[in-house]
Amino acid sequence: MKKDWLKLNDYDVDVLYSQLAATRKELKKERAKAKKTKDNDKEEELQEKLEENLEEKSYVERVIKEEVLHNIIQRNYSVHVERKYHNDSGKYIYVTGKDRDSFFACKMINDELQKTYKIKQPDRNVILKNLKLLLLDHVDKMIVRGDIKSFFESIPYNELLETLEKDGIVSRRTIKIMKRMFYELNHNEDFEYIGGVPRGISFSPSLAGIYLRRIDEQISRLDGVYLYQRYVDDVIIIASPTQAYPSAKILFSKVEDIFREGKLFLHPEGDSKKYMAQDIRYDTPQKIVFDYLGYNITLNTSKLKVTFRLTADRMEKYAVQIGKVIDYYMHLATYNPRSKEKNSRIVIRHRQPLYRFKKLLAYLTCNYTLGGTKSNILSGIYFKHSMLTDTSQLKQLDQELYREFEAKIKQSMFNGKFIDAEFVNKLRKKLHDDYSFEKGFAERRMSHLTSAEFRMIKHILQYEEAKD
Repeated sequence: MKKDWLKLNDYDVDVLYSQLAATRKELKKERAKAKKTKDNDKEEELQEKLEENLEEKSYVERVIKEEVLHNIIQRNYSVHVERKYHNDSGKYIYVTGKDRDSFFACKMINDELQKTYKIKQPDRNVILKNLKLLLLDHVDKMIVRGDIKSFFESIPYNELLETLEKDGIVSRRTIKIMKRMFYELNHNEDFEYIGGVPRGISFSPSLAGIYLRRIDEQISRLDGVYLYQRYVDDVIIIASPTQAYPSAKILFSKVEDIFREGKLFLHPEGDSKKYMAQDIRYDTPQKIVFDYLGYNITLNTSKLKVTFRLTADRMEKYAVQIGKVIDYYMHLATYNPRSKEKNSRIVIRHRQPLYRFKKLLAYLTCNYTLGGTKSNILSGIYFKHSMLTDTSQLKQLDQELYREFEAKIKQSMFNGKFIDAEFVNKLRKKLHDDYSFEKGFAERRMSHLTSAEFRMIKHILQYEEAKD
Protein backbone atom coordinates (compact mmCIF):
# COMPACT_ATOMS: atom_id res chain seq x y z
CA MET A 1 0.00 0.00 0.00
CA LYS A 2 2.82 2.41 0.84
CA LYS A 3 4.32 1.96 -2.67
CA ASP A 4 1.03 3.15 -4.14
CA TRP A 5 1.21 6.33 -2.05
CA LEU A 6 4.45 7.32 -3.79
CA LYS A 7 2.55 7.51 -7.10
CA LEU A 8 -0.17 9.78 -5.72
CA ASN A 9 -0.39 13.34 -6.99
CA ASP A 10 -0.44 16.34 -4.62
CA TYR A 11 -4.23 16.41 -4.40
CA ASP A 12 -4.48 12.71 -3.57
CA VAL A 13 -1.83 12.97 -0.85
CA ASP A 14 -3.58 15.95 0.74
CA VAL A 15 -6.93 14.14 0.68
CA LEU A 16 -5.40 10.99 2.13
CA TYR A 17 -3.68 12.96 4.90
CA SER A 18 -7.00 14.66 5.81
CA GLN A 19 -8.82 11.33 5.79
CA LEU A 20 -6.22 9.73 8.07
CA ALA A 21 -6.43 12.70 10.46
CA ALA A 22 -10.25 12.47 10.54
CA THR A 23 -10.09 8.70 11.11
CA ARG A 24 -7.63 9.22 13.95
CA LYS A 25 -10.01 11.68 15.61
CA GLU A 26 -12.90 9.19 15.40
CA LEU A 27 -10.75 6.34 16.73
CA LYS A 28 -9.77 8.46 19.72
CA LYS A 29 -13.44 9.19 20.47
CA GLU A 30 -14.30 5.48 20.29
CA ARG A 31 -11.34 4.58 22.51
CA ALA A 32 -12.49 7.16 25.09
CA LYS A 33 -15.97 5.58 25.10
CA ALA A 34 -14.49 2.08 25.49
CA LYS A 35 -12.35 3.29 28.39
CA LYS A 36 -15.38 4.89 30.05
CA THR A 37 -17.43 1.68 29.76
CA LYS A 38 -14.38 -0.39 30.82
CA ASP A 39 -14.50 -2.46 27.62
CA ASN A 40 -10.83 -3.49 27.76
CA ASP A 41 -10.90 -5.68 24.62
CA LYS A 42 -12.43 -2.90 22.55
CA GLU A 43 -9.98 -0.37 23.97
CA GLU A 44 -7.02 -2.61 23.08
CA GLU A 45 -8.35 -3.15 19.55
CA LEU A 46 -8.79 0.59 19.02
CA GLN A 47 -5.32 1.28 20.40
CA GLU A 48 -3.84 -1.05 17.76
CA LYS A 49 -5.81 0.74 15.04
CA LEU A 50 -4.54 4.09 16.33
CA GLU A 51 -0.94 2.88 16.16
CA GLU A 52 -1.46 1.70 12.57
CA ASN A 53 -3.13 5.00 11.72
CA LEU A 54 -0.21 6.96 13.20
CA GLU A 55 2.29 4.94 11.18
CA GLU A 56 0.36 5.59 7.95
CA LYS A 57 -0.19 9.27 8.78
CA SER A 58 3.52 9.76 9.56
CA TYR A 59 4.46 8.15 6.25
CA VAL A 60 2.09 10.39 4.26
CA GLU A 61 3.44 13.41 6.17
CA ARG A 62 6.97 12.47 5.07
CA VAL A 63 5.78 12.18 1.46
CA ILE A 64 4.16 15.62 1.71
CA LYS A 65 7.34 17.11 3.19
CA GLU A 66 9.38 15.68 0.31
CA GLU A 67 6.97 17.24 -2.18
CA VAL A 68 7.07 20.58 -0.36
CA LEU A 69 10.87 20.45 -0.32
CA HIS A 70 10.85 19.73 -4.05
CA ASN A 71 8.54 22.71 -4.66
CA ILE A 72 10.79 24.97 -2.59
CA ILE A 73 13.93 23.92 -4.45
CA GLN A 74 12.32 24.24 -7.89
CA ARG A 75 11.16 27.84 -7.46
CA ASN A 76 12.05 30.99 -5.55
CA TYR A 77 9.79 30.07 -2.67
CA SER A 78 8.79 32.59 -0.02
CA VAL A 79 6.55 32.18 3.01
CA HIS A 80 3.44 34.32 2.47
CA VAL A 81 2.83 36.46 5.57
CA GLU A 82 -0.19 38.54 6.59
CA ARG A 83 -0.56 40.99 9.49
CA LYS A 84 -3.34 40.89 12.09
CA TYR A 85 -4.08 42.88 15.24
CA HIS A 86 -3.94 40.88 18.47
CA ASN A 87 -6.49 42.15 21.01
CA ASP A 88 -4.90 40.64 24.15
CA SER A 89 -1.40 42.05 23.62
CA GLY A 90 -2.44 45.18 21.75
CA LYS A 91 0.25 44.43 19.16
CA TYR A 92 0.34 43.30 15.56
CA ILE A 93 1.06 39.64 14.89
CA TYR A 94 1.99 37.96 11.64
CA VAL A 95 0.47 34.76 10.30
CA THR A 96 1.52 32.54 7.42
CA GLY A 97 -0.75 31.33 4.65
CA LYS A 98 -2.98 28.33 5.31
CA ASP A 99 -1.70 26.46 2.26
CA ARG A 100 0.14 23.18 2.72
CA ASP A 101 3.52 24.47 1.48
CA SER A 102 3.59 27.37 3.97
CA PHE A 103 2.67 25.12 6.90
CA PHE A 104 5.31 22.47 6.24
CA ALA A 105 7.97 24.98 5.15
CA CYS A 106 7.65 26.83 8.49
CA LYS A 107 7.64 23.54 10.37
CA MET A 108 10.81 22.36 8.61
CA ILE A 109 12.56 25.69 9.26
CA ASN A 110 11.66 25.60 12.96
CA ASP A 111 12.71 21.95 13.32
CA GLU A 112 16.07 22.71 11.70
CA LEU A 113 16.73 25.79 13.87
CA GLN A 114 15.86 23.95 17.08
CA LYS A 115 17.93 20.91 16.16
CA THR A 116 21.06 22.74 14.98
CA TYR A 117 21.10 25.30 17.80
CA LYS A 118 19.66 22.95 20.47
CA ILE A 119 16.91 25.42 21.36
CA LYS A 120 14.42 24.36 23.99
CA GLN A 121 11.71 26.50 25.57
CA PRO A 122 12.10 26.49 29.37
CA ASP A 123 9.29 24.99 31.44
CA ARG A 124 7.34 27.68 33.34
CA ASN A 125 6.62 25.44 36.31
CA VAL A 126 10.25 24.32 36.61
CA ILE A 127 11.38 27.97 36.64
CA LEU A 128 8.81 28.87 39.31
CA LYS A 129 9.60 25.84 41.49
CA ASN A 130 13.33 26.65 41.40
CA LEU A 131 12.56 30.28 42.21
CA LYS A 132 10.43 29.26 45.19
CA LEU A 133 13.15 26.95 46.57
CA LEU A 134 15.77 29.70 46.33
CA LEU A 135 13.52 32.26 48.01
CA LEU A 136 13.07 29.87 50.94
CA ASP A 137 16.76 28.98 51.47
CA HIS A 138 17.29 31.71 54.13
CA VAL A 139 20.46 33.02 52.42
CA ASP A 140 20.77 36.77 51.78
CA LYS A 141 20.49 37.51 48.08
CA MET A 142 19.56 39.97 45.36
CA ILE A 143 16.65 39.53 42.99
CA VAL A 144 16.38 41.33 39.66
CA ARG A 145 13.42 41.15 37.34
CA GLY A 146 13.15 42.77 33.94
CA ASP A 147 11.02 42.79 30.81
CA ILE A 148 12.42 43.39 27.33
CA LYS A 149 10.65 46.21 25.48
CA SER A 150 9.00 45.25 22.15
CA PHE A 151 10.93 41.99 22.24
CA PHE A 152 10.38 40.50 18.76
CA GLU A 153 10.14 43.88 17.04
CA SER A 154 13.52 45.02 18.44
CA ILE A 155 15.66 42.11 17.23
CA PRO A 156 17.74 43.32 14.23
CA TYR A 157 16.99 40.64 11.65
CA ASN A 158 19.90 41.64 9.36
CA GLU A 159 22.40 40.91 12.12
CA LEU A 160 20.53 37.71 12.93
CA LEU A 161 20.75 36.48 9.33
CA GLU A 162 24.46 37.37 9.26
CA THR A 163 24.95 35.26 12.40
CA LEU A 164 23.19 32.29 10.80
CA GLU A 165 25.35 32.57 7.67
CA LYS A 166 28.56 33.01 9.68
CA ASP A 167 27.84 29.99 11.91
CA GLY A 168 27.31 27.88 8.79
CA ILE A 169 25.20 25.18 10.45
CA VAL A 170 21.81 26.09 8.98
CA SER A 171 21.12 25.05 5.38
CA ARG A 172 21.43 27.68 2.66
CA ARG A 173 17.89 26.79 1.57
CA THR A 174 16.48 27.81 4.97
CA ILE A 175 18.43 31.08 5.03
CA LYS A 176 17.28 31.85 1.48
CA ILE A 177 13.60 31.35 2.42
CA MET A 178 13.96 33.62 5.46
CA LYS A 179 15.76 36.31 3.45
CA ARG A 180 12.94 36.35 0.90
CA MET A 181 10.36 36.51 3.70
CA PHE A 182 12.05 39.55 5.30
CA TYR A 183 12.45 41.19 1.89
CA GLU A 184 8.76 40.78 1.08
CA LEU A 185 7.74 42.01 4.54
CA ASN A 186 9.74 45.18 3.98
CA HIS A 187 8.26 45.72 0.52
CA ASN A 188 4.66 44.81 1.33
CA GLU A 189 2.13 47.26 -0.11
CA ASP A 190 -0.68 46.25 2.29
CA PHE A 191 1.06 47.26 5.54
CA GLU A 192 4.18 48.95 6.87
CA TYR A 193 6.56 46.44 8.44
CA ILE A 194 8.05 47.86 11.65
CA GLY A 195 11.06 45.54 11.59
CA GLY A 196 12.46 42.88 13.86
CA VAL A 197 11.42 39.24 13.91
CA PRO A 198 7.73 38.82 12.93
CA ARG A 199 5.75 38.12 16.09
CA GLY A 200 3.44 35.12 15.60
CA ILE A 201 5.42 33.13 12.99
CA SER A 202 6.12 29.60 14.27
CA PHE A 203 9.92 29.85 13.95
CA SER A 204 10.24 33.42 15.34
CA PRO A 205 10.81 32.28 18.98
CA SER A 206 13.65 30.05 17.72
CA LEU A 207 15.22 32.97 15.83
CA ALA A 208 14.91 35.14 18.94
CA GLY A 209 16.54 32.41 21.04
CA ILE A 210 19.48 32.24 18.62
CA TYR A 211 19.96 36.02 18.71
CA LEU A 212 19.87 36.14 22.53
CA ARG A 213 22.29 33.24 23.14
CA ARG A 214 25.28 35.54 23.63
CA ILE A 215 23.33 37.88 25.93
CA ASP A 216 22.01 34.95 27.99
CA GLU A 217 25.52 33.52 28.37
CA GLN A 218 27.00 36.88 29.37
CA ILE A 219 24.46 37.45 32.13
CA SER A 220 24.70 33.87 33.40
CA ARG A 221 28.48 34.31 33.86
CA LEU A 222 28.21 37.54 35.88
CA ASP A 223 29.88 37.39 39.29
CA GLY A 224 27.46 36.12 41.96
CA VAL A 225 24.64 35.08 39.59
CA TYR A 226 23.37 31.58 40.36
CA LEU A 227 19.94 31.75 38.69
CA TYR A 228 19.25 33.40 35.36
CA GLN A 229 16.05 32.59 33.49
CA ARG A 230 14.58 34.24 30.43
CA TYR A 231 11.08 33.14 29.44
CA VAL A 232 10.65 34.83 26.04
CA ASP A 233 10.92 38.52 27.09
CA ASP A 234 10.59 38.00 30.86
CA VAL A 235 13.89 37.94 32.77
CA ILE A 236 14.60 37.00 36.38
CA ILE A 237 17.97 36.80 38.16
CA ILE A 238 18.97 35.71 41.64
CA ALA A 239 22.50 36.46 42.81
CA SER A 240 24.68 36.78 45.88
CA PRO A 241 26.03 40.27 46.70
CA THR A 242 29.62 40.62 45.48
CA GLN A 243 32.28 43.31 45.39
CA ALA A 244 31.45 44.02 41.75
CA TYR A 245 27.68 44.00 42.33
CA PRO A 246 26.96 44.79 46.00
CA SER A 247 23.31 45.71 45.42
CA ALA A 248 20.43 44.64 43.20
CA LYS A 249 20.23 48.08 41.55
CA ILE A 250 23.87 47.94 40.49
CA LEU A 251 23.34 44.42 39.13
CA PHE A 252 20.24 45.58 37.22
CA SER A 253 22.24 48.43 35.71
CA LYS A 254 24.87 45.95 34.46
CA VAL A 255 22.21 43.65 33.01
CA GLU A 256 20.60 46.66 31.33
CA ASP A 257 23.96 47.54 29.72
CA ILE A 258 24.37 44.00 28.35
CA PHE A 259 20.94 44.09 26.72
CA ARG A 260 21.59 47.58 25.37
CA GLU A 261 24.78 46.35 23.67
CA GLY A 262 22.57 43.81 21.91
CA LYS A 263 20.21 46.65 20.84
CA LEU A 264 17.52 45.51 23.27
CA PHE A 265 16.11 47.55 26.14
CA LEU A 266 14.56 46.69 29.50
CA HIS A 267 11.62 48.59 30.98
CA PRO A 268 13.11 51.16 33.39
CA GLU A 269 12.75 51.71 37.12
CA GLY A 270 9.30 53.09 37.91
CA ASP A 271 7.38 50.46 35.98
CA SER A 272 6.46 48.31 39.01
CA LYS A 273 4.98 45.50 36.90
CA LYS A 274 8.07 45.06 34.75
CA TYR A 275 10.96 46.22 36.93
CA MET A 276 12.37 44.92 40.17
CA ALA A 277 15.75 45.25 41.91
CA GLN A 278 15.46 44.05 45.51
CA ASP A 279 18.03 43.21 48.18
CA ILE A 280 16.73 40.43 50.43
CA ARG A 281 17.91 40.19 54.04
CA TYR A 282 16.45 37.35 56.09
CA ASP A 283 17.50 38.76 59.48
CA THR A 284 15.14 41.71 58.87
CA PRO A 285 11.34 41.33 58.49
CA GLN A 286 10.54 42.03 54.84
CA LYS A 287 7.48 41.54 52.68
CA ILE A 288 8.59 41.46 49.05
CA VAL A 289 5.90 41.40 46.36
CA PHE A 290 6.41 41.09 42.60
CA ASP A 291 4.66 39.76 39.48
CA TYR A 292 6.26 37.02 37.41
CA LEU A 293 4.93 34.67 34.72
CA GLY A 294 1.28 35.34 35.53
CA TYR A 295 1.67 35.09 39.32
CA ASN A 296 1.75 37.68 42.06
CA ILE A 297 4.50 36.33 44.33
CA THR A 298 4.96 37.36 47.97
CA LEU A 299 8.00 36.49 50.10
CA ASN A 300 7.56 36.99 53.85
CA THR A 301 11.07 36.75 55.34
CA SER A 302 9.94 36.67 58.99
CA LYS A 303 7.65 33.67 58.36
CA LEU A 304 9.90 32.27 55.62
CA LYS A 305 6.85 31.79 53.43
CA VAL A 306 6.25 32.24 49.70
CA THR A 307 2.71 32.78 48.41
CA PHE A 308 1.58 32.50 44.80
CA ARG A 309 -1.56 34.38 43.72
CA LEU A 310 -2.92 35.36 40.31
CA THR A 311 -1.85 38.79 39.11
CA ALA A 312 -4.39 41.62 38.96
CA ASP A 313 -4.11 41.54 35.16
CA ARG A 314 -4.91 37.81 35.06
CA MET A 315 -7.92 38.27 37.37
CA GLU A 316 -9.18 41.13 35.20
CA LYS A 317 -8.80 38.99 32.08
CA TYR A 318 -10.88 36.20 33.63
CA ALA A 319 -13.55 38.69 34.73
CA VAL A 320 -13.75 40.09 31.18
CA GLN A 321 -13.98 36.58 29.70
CA ILE A 322 -16.78 35.65 32.11
CA GLY A 323 -18.76 38.71 31.02
CA LYS A 324 -18.18 37.99 27.35
CA VAL A 325 -19.20 34.32 27.61
CA ILE A 326 -22.50 35.14 29.33
CA ASP A 327 -23.12 38.11 27.02
CA TYR A 328 -22.59 35.84 24.03
CA TYR A 329 -25.06 33.25 25.32
CA MET A 330 -27.75 35.81 26.14
CA HIS A 331 -27.17 37.51 22.79
CA LEU A 332 -27.85 34.22 20.98
CA ALA A 333 -31.10 33.70 22.89
CA THR A 334 -33.89 34.40 20.42
CA TYR A 335 -37.61 35.09 20.69
CA ASN A 336 -39.95 32.12 20.34
CA PRO A 337 -42.60 32.97 17.72
CA ARG A 338 -44.85 30.17 19.04
CA SER A 339 -45.07 31.67 22.51
CA LYS A 340 -48.62 32.44 23.70
CA GLU A 341 -47.32 35.27 25.86
CA LYS A 342 -48.06 38.83 24.77
CA ASN A 343 -44.31 39.39 24.57
CA SER A 344 -42.37 36.53 23.02
CA ARG A 345 -40.67 34.15 25.44
CA ILE A 346 -36.89 34.15 25.24
CA VAL A 347 -35.54 30.78 24.17
CA ILE A 348 -32.38 30.19 26.18
CA ARG A 349 -32.68 26.43 25.97
CA HIS A 350 -32.03 26.39 22.23
CA ARG A 351 -29.61 23.56 21.45
CA GLN A 352 -26.78 25.41 19.68
CA PRO A 353 -26.41 28.40 22.07
CA LEU A 354 -26.60 26.07 25.08
CA TYR A 355 -23.98 23.71 23.62
CA ARG A 356 -21.61 26.61 22.96
CA PHE A 357 -22.28 28.11 26.40
CA LYS A 358 -21.31 24.85 28.12
CA LYS A 359 -18.13 24.50 26.06
CA LEU A 360 -17.11 28.08 26.81
CA LEU A 361 -17.71 27.54 30.53
CA ALA A 362 -15.70 24.30 30.43
CA TYR A 363 -12.84 26.15 28.73
CA LEU A 364 -12.78 28.72 31.55
CA THR A 365 -13.37 26.52 34.61
CA CYS A 366 -12.07 23.03 33.75
CA ASN A 367 -8.94 21.37 32.37
CA TYR A 368 -8.42 19.80 28.98
CA THR A 369 -5.94 18.23 26.60
CA LEU A 370 -4.73 20.50 23.84
CA GLY A 371 -5.63 18.81 20.57
CA GLY A 372 -3.37 18.16 17.65
CA THR A 373 -0.24 17.36 19.66
CA LYS A 374 1.52 14.04 20.13
CA SER A 375 2.60 15.02 23.63
CA ASN A 376 -0.99 15.48 24.88
CA ILE A 377 -0.26 18.77 26.61
CA LEU A 378 -2.60 19.49 29.52
CA SER A 379 -4.00 22.97 30.06
CA GLY A 380 -6.85 24.67 31.88
CA ILE A 381 -7.53 26.26 35.25
CA TYR A 382 -5.26 23.89 37.22
CA PHE A 383 -2.52 23.21 34.70
CA LYS A 384 -2.17 26.91 33.84
CA HIS A 385 -1.97 27.89 37.51
CA SER A 386 -0.68 24.80 39.34
CA MET A 387 1.67 26.91 41.53
CA LEU A 388 -1.25 28.75 43.21
CA THR A 389 -1.03 28.58 47.00
CA ASP A 390 -3.93 30.97 47.72
CA THR A 391 -7.12 29.76 46.03
CA SER A 392 -9.39 32.44 47.53
CA GLN A 393 -9.22 34.26 44.19
CA LEU A 394 -10.86 31.27 42.50
CA LYS A 395 -13.82 31.66 44.89
CA GLN A 396 -13.99 35.30 43.80
CA LEU A 397 -14.13 34.20 40.15
CA ASP A 398 -16.95 31.76 40.97
CA GLN A 399 -18.88 34.56 42.65
CA GLU A 400 -18.25 36.77 39.61
CA LEU A 401 -19.53 34.04 37.27
CA TYR A 402 -22.75 33.41 39.22
CA ARG A 403 -23.34 37.12 39.86
CA GLU A 404 -22.92 37.95 36.15
CA PHE A 405 -25.34 35.18 35.18
CA GLU A 406 -28.04 36.46 37.56
CA ALA A 407 -27.49 40.05 36.46
CA LYS A 408 -28.00 39.17 32.78
CA ILE A 409 -31.17 37.18 33.53
CA LYS A 410 -32.59 40.14 35.48
CA GLN A 411 -31.57 42.52 32.71
CA SER A 412 -33.44 40.41 30.15
CA MET A 413 -36.56 40.43 32.35
CA PHE A 414 -36.24 44.18 32.86
CA ASN A 415 -36.09 44.63 29.08
CA GLY A 416 -39.45 42.91 28.75
CA LYS A 417 -38.21 39.47 27.78
CA PHE A 418 -40.09 36.62 29.43
CA ILE A 419 -37.77 33.95 30.80
CA ASP A 420 -38.56 30.25 31.11
CA ALA A 421 -38.22 30.16 34.91
CA GLU A 422 -38.17 26.37 35.17
CA PHE A 423 -35.36 26.05 32.66
CA VAL A 424 -33.39 28.91 34.23
CA ASN A 425 -33.52 27.12 37.59
CA LYS A 426 -32.16 23.94 35.99
CA LEU A 427 -29.43 25.89 34.21
CA ARG A 428 -28.56 27.75 37.40
CA LYS A 429 -28.15 24.44 39.27
CA LYS A 430 -25.98 23.02 36.47
CA LEU A 431 -23.87 26.15 36.47
CA HIS A 432 -23.19 25.84 40.21
CA ASP A 433 -22.67 22.06 40.14
CA ASP A 434 -20.56 21.62 37.00
CA TYR A 435 -18.75 24.91 36.38
CA SER A 436 -16.58 26.21 39.18
CA PHE A 437 -13.09 27.72 39.03
CA GLU A 438 -12.38 26.53 42.57
CA LYS A 439 -13.58 22.94 42.03
CA GLY A 440 -12.00 22.77 38.58
CA PHE A 441 -8.66 23.60 40.22
CA ALA A 442 -8.98 21.52 43.41
CA GLU A 443 -10.50 18.43 41.76
CA ARG A 444 -8.60 18.86 38.47
CA ARG A 445 -11.86 18.43 36.59
CA MET A 446 -11.33 17.43 32.96
CA SER A 447 -13.43 18.34 29.94
CA HIS A 448 -13.07 17.03 26.40
CA LEU A 449 -12.70 19.77 23.81
CA THR A 450 -12.21 18.92 20.15
CA SER A 451 -10.07 20.93 17.72
CA ALA A 452 -13.26 22.29 16.14
CA GLU A 453 -14.52 23.38 19.58
CA PHE A 454 -11.21 25.13 20.32
CA ARG A 455 -11.57 27.03 17.05
CA MET A 456 -15.17 27.91 17.95
CA ILE A 457 -14.12 29.15 21.41
CA LYS A 458 -11.25 31.20 20.00
CA HIS A 459 -13.52 32.72 17.35
CA ILE A 460 -16.22 33.64 19.89
CA LEU A 461 -13.84 35.24 22.38
CA GLN A 462 -12.02 37.19 19.65
CA TYR A 463 -15.31 38.22 18.06
CA GLU A 464 -16.64 39.50 21.37
CA GLU A 465 -13.40 41.37 22.07
CA ALA A 466 -13.55 43.01 18.65
CA LYS A 467 -17.03 44.38 19.41
CA ASP A 468 -15.87 46.27 22.50
